[in-house]
Amino acid sequence: MIASLPLPFAATSGALRGVGSGWCLDVPGASRTDGTSTQIWDCHGGTNQQWTLTDNNQLTVYGNKCPDVPGHATTAGTRPVIWSCNGGTNQQWRVNADGTVVAVESGPPEVTSHDRDPIRRRGRPAPG
Repeated sequence: MIASLPLPFAATSGALRGVGSGWCLDVPGASRTDGTSTQIWDCHGGTNQQWTLTDNNQLTVYGNKCPDVPGHATTAGTRPVIWSCNGGTNQQWRVNADGTVVAVESGPPEVTSHDRDPIRRRGRPAPG
């Protein structure tokens, strides 16, 4: 998954947008069930599209769920799922100098959304 953030990085919230599509990283059906795959969907500003980058390198949705790289995968195209935040390295995200955000464990190749559409982070809610 790739995203970009406005400065400052810590404790900022908003939508994660696909670069090519302009669509948002979304939790389908506003599910709160561990293991639910994320998707790229029309931006609507719902709570299932509001992500917060914390000081400890976690992205959260709903305040207690984190995008989680299943099985600590490093394969390009791996789709993150949401999971109860546990501080694992597969739930940590790095902000690069160019503003992109990648899974800490992914390295090259980067873990991306299922359709390989890079995600950009915005500091304000997506227009609905």
